Formats: sequence, C-alpha cells, structure tokens
Amino acid sequence: MGLLDSMTRDLGMTIRVLIDDVRINCLNEAVYDEAENEFIGALMNSIRDDGQFENAIAYASEVDRNGENDGRKYTLLGGNTRYLAISKLRDAGEGDGYINISVVNKPESTREELEMIVKNNIQRKKKPEERFHEIKIMEKIYELIDEKPAGTKRDWIGNQLGISGRYVDKLIKQFSEPEVHSNNEE
Repeated sequence: MGLLDSMTRDLGMTIRVLIDDVRINCLNEAVYDEAENEFIGALMNSIRDDGQFENAIAYASEVDRNGENDGRKYTLLGGNTRYLAISKLRDAGEGDGYINISVVNKPESTREELEMIVKNNIQRKKKPEERFHEIKIMEKIYELIDEKPAGTKRDWIGNQLGISGRYVDKLIKQFSEPEVHSNNEE
C-alpha cells in the first residue's frame, strides 16, 4: 500500500466506547513492552488538557484470543498507550472513561493481525532494539507470504516499518553478529 493509499484508506466506523468494552491485544503486548510510565504520564496530561487527538484502532470481537467471552466488545490493534492513559485518568477520577476507536475488519489470521499491529505502531519513537524486534517479526511474516512481493526482502520489511532497507540491514548486522572484542593488552 502506497503512502497516498494509507492516507486515504477507510479506517472504518469511528465510535466512542467505554474503556471497559475494549481489551488490550495480547499480541501487541508480546510485540511491544508496556509503554514507559513517563510517556503514559505525558499522554495523560495531553488527554486531560486537550482530549484524545487520535483514535485507537480496534476490531469487533465478543471473545478474547482464547475464545472466551470476557464481556468486552473490541480488541485493540493500535492505541494501547492511549487506552492505558484513559484508564489511568478514569481510575484517578478524571475523565469519563470513554475512548474513541476506529473499528476495522477483524484480521483473517494471526499473521495479518501481527502485521496490522506493527504497522499501527510505525509512528512510535523506538529504540534500535525495538526496531530489530519488529524486523524479526516482519521476517517471519515475509516467510509466510505465498506470493513474495517484488523487490528484496529487506526493502519489503523496511517499507512495512517505514524505514529504509539499508537501515534494516544495519540493524540485523548490529544485533545478529556477536560482538568481537580485540584484546590488545599484553
């Protein structure tokens, strides 16, 4: 999907729902560690002062990943940090406990769901270690694609993550090769 397509694609119906009707996606937690407390605090301040600027992205589902009905109606694909900030505000007696979500079609597979999670987190500022982790996930997704896209695997991964293919290679080399220490001491 090109930049123009991604800017103009339909994100589905936008609704405002009670935070208790939304579940955090356990796949997202596996991909990204819980956001740092100072970032959640800054986002809480922003939401408190100005409201929620960006919608979370979710799909409708009455059951969790284990197939159990947990009483929630939506599963997040993007917006876990917003969810956590709004939850903390509500728990502190601030805000109404509602979150704006864009409801998209439910992914057809775990591979598609992981891909959507990674793509929904492209805008996050990430450490090189987090980028490398994303690259490893996208490598697994690439291997599951029946008809490989044109171009190189590194360029496809870079395109999916919003980084260059050269940066993909750099991170793979940086984190995959064992460190070599020269011992010049005599």
